[in-house]
Amino acid sequence: MAIRPCGFDSRSWYRSLAAMRGFSFLLILFILINIFTNYSVQETKSLTSVAEFHKTFQHTIFPEPEVPNSKKRELRVSLFAEELKELVVGIQNGDKVEIADALFDIRYVLAGTVLEFGLADQFKSLFDEVQHSNLSQASETEEEVQPTLTPYQSQGEEYFL
Repeated sequence: MAIRPCGFDSRSWYRSLAAMRGFSFLLILFILINIFTNYSVQETKSLTSVAEFHKTFQHTIFPEPEVPNSKKRELRVSLFAEELKELVVGIQNGDKVEIADALFDIRYVLAGTVLEFGLADQFKSLFDEVQHSNLSQASETEEEVQPTLTPYQSQGEEYFL
């Protein structure tokens, strides 16, 4: 059995998603990661479809990586927060339709954010890099994973083995 450290900047995420208290953020993160682990022609179609929406409604699509203005950044955070809240409600209520709706709304918002931040051309390579990095953290024993965990634990981060 492999041991995988699960780490993220929990303080900023929990502050941003304070409305989700009492629900496991790691479960939501796991679900979101699994939505996007099958990057293929389907993902390219998702970006293309959302790009069509952006063009139709004159939303920004940057051709190169760029950070949009603060108003657009706040909108993106707000859209993600709204959809995550819907996902939490759906999961808490065991409502499969609400869960599916929220997950694919999140996918749509993610695709729009990728476009608006100019990351469409790099999306697959960036995802592949994160996937490789995450898989490289798998270890067979707790002793093997400890060098990875120690720096984070010294900063007070929580990890699950």
